[in-house]
Amino acid sequence: EAEDEDAEAAEAIEEGRLYPIPLAALSLEERPDGPEEEAVEEEPDPAEEDVAEAEPEEEEVAEEEPEPEEEEVAEEEPDEQQRAQQLAEEHPVYGMTVDEITGTDVYNEEGEEIASVREVIVDRASQDIRAVLGVGGFLGIGEHEAAIPLEHFQYSDEEGHFILAMTTEEVQDLPEAEYSDEDVLESDARPAEVAAREFDEQRGEAEQQDEQQQEAEQQDEQQQEAEQQEALQQQEAEQQQQEVEPQLENMVLVLDITPEELRDAPSFAEDEFPDVRDEEWHQAIVAFYAELLDEDPAVNGEPEAEMDEPAEAEEEMEQ
Repeated sequence: EAEDEDAEAAEAIEEGRLYPIPLAALSLEERPDGPEEEAVEEEPDPAEEDVAEAEPEEEEVAEEEPEPEEEEVAEEEPDEQQRAQQLAEEHPVYGMTVDEITGTDVYNEEGEEIASVREVIVDRASQDIRAVLGVGGFLGIGEHEAAIPLEHFQYSDEEGHFILAMTTEEVQDLPEAEYSDEDVLESDARPAEVAAREFDEQRGEAEQQDEQQQEAEQQDEQQQEAEQQEALQQQEAEQQQQEVEPQLENMVLVLDITPEELRDAPSFAEDEFPDVRDEEWHQAIVAFYAELLDEDPAVNGEPEAEMDEPAEAEEEMEQ
């Protein structure tokens, strides 16, 4: 801030020289000659006041407290043994062994013999237990095999055979049964137990898929929350920057010395840059401004730390 009487001293400062100044010797202040903006109060619009007066006050509606929801008691899922027992009660044929089912004749409701049970299999796709019937042919040659769900069979204790509500022609029109040896049940197996076990395995796979889907959804939600949080932080940072920038436009760095004093300060030519790692060079600069500003040689009130190792001095300068 050169006054008129310091104009000659300001001109005496040699051009093309650089003056290193400790940051602690500078202060950030408002620009002294900056324009002062007077706040203009906006007068209220009388038309808006009239509208505000005309609007009736809304009556506060008391919020109805929601009635407490009754807790639903989750029904316990039956275990494998209980499910097998239920199947056997609903369809007695499920409670028989495969050995008892295989080889048994099958009759229709009119009492006509249709076929006999060849195998009892499990359909891996539908998890159904099916009886494989052999119809037509002669001595097993040209026989048509059809797989029918076991629940369609009723066992007659008096006659000792199964009753099926189908005709021979209807059984022959069914698709040819396709199965492998792995699908055939053991002779001592009970269809009810196999069906219950297959159901539990299928349910376990479905639950595992549900868990994986829930984990994927949770990860997506966490990622979205993280992205939203990052966007919010970025927005806040931009707002803070927008608030700070207008303030800095009216601020200046102030060095409280005269141009004449600055002329005698340590300086160097642009083409003769000093060795910034030279400790004596730093101490000379700090001591000069401390004497002018009547402050401690450290300028900021703390003594200058002694650096015995050049590496420490270099790290200090880099910082």
